[in-house]
Amino acid sequence: MKISTKIKPRYLILALCYLLPITFSINSIIKGTVPFWHDPARDLLQAWNNQTDPTLIGPPTGIEGIFYGPYWIWWLSFWQLFSKSPRFVILMSQAVPYFLGLPALLFLFRKSLKTSVLISLCFLFLFAFVNYTNFLWNPHLSLLFLLALIWSATQTKLTPKHIFLSGLLVGFTGNFHMSIGLITAITTFIYYLVVSGKALSCKAISLKQVGILLLTFVTGIALTILPFIVFELRHDFLQTQTFIENIQAETNTLGGIKNSELFQKFTGQASRLLKTTYYQTIAILFVASLVIFADLMQKQLSLYNKQLLLFCTLFSLVLFGIYGSTSNPVWDYHFLGVEIIFVCWLALAASLNRFFRWGLIVWSIFIFFQALWSLPLAFKQNALGIPSVGSKQHIVEQILQDADRPFQWEAYSNDWRTTDFEYLFRWLALNNSNYDNLREKQVDLKYLIIPVTSQDLRDDFINYKSSDDEFTTESVWKMQDYTEVIKRVRK
Repeated sequence: MKISTKIKPRYLILALCYLLPITFSINSIIKGTVPFWHDPARDLLQAWNNQTDPTLIGPPTGIEGIFYGPYWIWWLSFWQLFSKSPRFVILMSQAVPYFLGLPALLFLFRKSLKTSVLISLCFLFLFAFVNYTNFLWNPHLSLLFLLALIWSATQTKLTPKHIFLSGLLVGFTGNFHMSIGLITAITTFIYYLVVSGKALSCKAISLKQVGILLLTFVTGIALTILPFIVFELRHDFLQTQTFIENIQAETNTLGGIKNSELFQKFTGQASRLLKTTYYQTIAILFVASLVIFADLMQKQLSLYNKQLLLFCTLFSLVLFGIYGSTSNPVWDYHFLGVEIIFVCWLALAASLNRFFRWGLIVWSIFIFFQALWSLPLAFKQNALGIPSVGSKQHIVEQILQDADRPFQWEAYSNDWRTTDFEYLFRWLALNNSNYDNLREKQVDLKYLIIPVTSQDLRDDFINYKSSDDEFTTESVWKMQDYTEVIKRVRK
């Protein structure tokens, strides 16, 4: 029997569309136009230190005294074994997982959802959220764990291996993004209660089997938080105490979010995905919901699609329940992960209705040509003209090239955090004998790095770090991003 190897034209077109956001991302990483400030530099420094002093905690969360799990730091530390370059680490730890992981995970849904739809949504996602691939931040990777979890949890058979995998994925999601991790854990637990309860009512499984399956799920989560448990045992459960204190104090906290604002932020992720206005997004989601529930009422949904619908619905309800009832502030980053729910929702609707499907494909191609039009501008963007990893690396290289004697550097920052330059100097001046990184001795040469600020703050910083009574200015360099580098020598 002859096997056809022809590729359908629409698949080829959509595959080319998928390559475009990859081009945007890799171009920004190679050129160095990606942002590089305190948080990513802090994580890179912690990852570097992890190679000699392994850590059991990761970056700080939004709650003071509570930290993410260590997996993000371990992941960065692994890639730093090959190169300490921020661009290399960003490419391998953030971009490549999305380039390979997102299409691979979406491909797992192909038996239930149309391939053309999945490719379209893969392109739309990567183009809309290209910063997830080139901005170093641990919550960005949590979306891949969430997508893998949805696939694992919605398998039609309740097998221990899939339930155990779901527990692991819930745990990893929480280790990378605490708020979405909490929502995901509650959603998945309720989901398995509903699914196993239905199987129990049909006498497909016994009550004992339900208990074993739920225990398997919890065991998967427990394995991912072992570093947290060990850390807590060694530090008198300080994080646990802090978390309990925050829960108790929440009732006295002024904040929270209005229901209208909560709904707007929730659907805002779909607007970013589709490149549509708020009301256009509402209309599209309304039509998608009509398509899905029409098939549900007509009993045309497969078991797999029913479970996918159940998970997405539960996730949304749990999110609204938690965020709508909290008295703490709810920020935009708390909605990271909602994009994946919309991807699944739109993919389900498009797979059920040919008109919706072709509308989505045509819209993807339209967005492709819009992106193609802006591609030359991306290639023309000058990394040295904006605050970025490229411009900051250039500053450090210029200082190291100019310094002909032992020197120290000082960088101005509104919050006094200068981990970006700390990392770059540690990396680039590794073998430079003139660099006094420990600041243990009095030097005759200082370089002051001052980004755009007011004249008064600029002058105060200069005098504070190198008093006019002791130092004089030898030269001033004006960088393309308007950062000043002032060379001060002792009188």
